[in-house]
Amino acid sequence: MTGLRNALKGEMRKLARRKKYNVLFILFMIAYLIGRAIASFTHVSGASDVAMGNGLIVIYLPLIAFMAVNDLIASEIRDRSIQQCLVKPVTRMEVYFAKCLAAFIKCVRHAFWLILIDCVLMIFDMNAGSHLQVVYMLFDLIPLMTLVAFSALIAVVVRNPALSMLLTLVVYAGLHVAGSFLGVSPILFTSYLGWHGMLHGGLSLVGFIERFLAVTAPGIMFTALGAIVLERKRF
Repeated sequence: MTGLRNALKGEMRKLARRKKYNVLFILFMIAYLIGRAIASFTHVSGASDVAMGNGLIVIYLPLIAFMAVNDLIASEIRDRSIQQCLVKPVTRMEVYFAKCLAAFIKCVRHAFWLILIDCVLMIFDMNAGSHLQVVYMLFDLIPLMTLVAFSALIAVVVRNPALSMLLTLVVYAGLHVAGSFLGVSPILFTSYLGWHGMLHGGLSLVGFIERFLAVTAPGIMFTALGAIVLERKRF
């Protein structure tokens, strides 16, 4: 565990040095505040739902996850700088897990600040939704772990950062389309990125377990496959 913890700290420092995440946060924050302002002055709740709900869970956080994974895995494999991580007294599996955890934690931090801002707006009654919004957002972070593992598997297999990012976005969009129009959403983990909605329907315990497994089982499989691929790669 000590090796994993130290590796995680190193991966987090790498992401902290990249300013593009701050730029994306500011851009999304501007769009978010505009949505809140429109919702507040026009009394149209749908604008705030799009700004915080769909925009955060379906677009912004997945984009941050894909970028972080490509920075930490695909880019380092291409530049062979990943060798510096592998010569340390940590296993390749620990390095891979640390990179995936760092990408997920990056998403959680961005979500935390956006949720905090949402809570502040609630104090000023700017149509920021209910106080359960925080619980909903935290609940929706669970499927994001599977999305990180999915992106990491593509990154470690493809190796080229540009191609890996493009392929990840295309497959991610394709899964959304398949879930929406082809009737296969129950078996696709991307269909549950906004799965806090099922809390409103009085879901049974069995139904919750089924959906939880539909989200977590692919994540376990993606993580295991990615670790195996990295373990067998030659640099």
